[in-house]
Amino acid sequence: MARRISETAEQRLAARAKACVAAFGADPARWPAEDQSLYVRFENDPAFAAALRSAARLDDALDSYAAPEISEAAKARLLARAPTGSTPSLRERASAERLIKVLRRRLIPASALAATCAIGFAVGALDAQRAGAADEEALVYAEAAIDAAFQEEDALWATGDQ
Repeated sequence: MARRISETAEQRLAARAKACVAAFGADPARWPAEDQSLYVRFENDPAFAAALRSAARLDDALDSYAAPEISEAAKARLLARAPTGSTPSLRERASAERLIKVLRRRLIPASALAATCAIGFAVGALDAQRAGAADEEALVYAEAAIDAAFQEEDALWATGDQ
């Protein structure tokens, strides 16, 4: 088990070394300081050496490239055509889009809940009005039944004095 864990750790280190080659090139001086020891550790590994050769070719090609010089007149034309400060910045647009997304995510369910509550309240109020009329009718029948029961002579509560 310990051997398997160490193999996994070794594989992670090799993957990190290859990622550094891909990101920073073949020169270990360009790598982050904490990863520079990986260069020495894996320099004899065939896969790592192949990645280094490929990165070295790319580094040479990029180093040999010279950026063209831009004249001052071209710079002035470019700056003249640049948008003014009236357009919203990318950060402002992103924050506005984020706000709209949050509002959509929260307001739509909240408004659906509010509408459901309003409908439930209205239905309950209408049902209460109908129930009130039915209760009055039931009360009339109950009073009539109670009066009839009190007037009977053979009721349980009859005293026999009558």
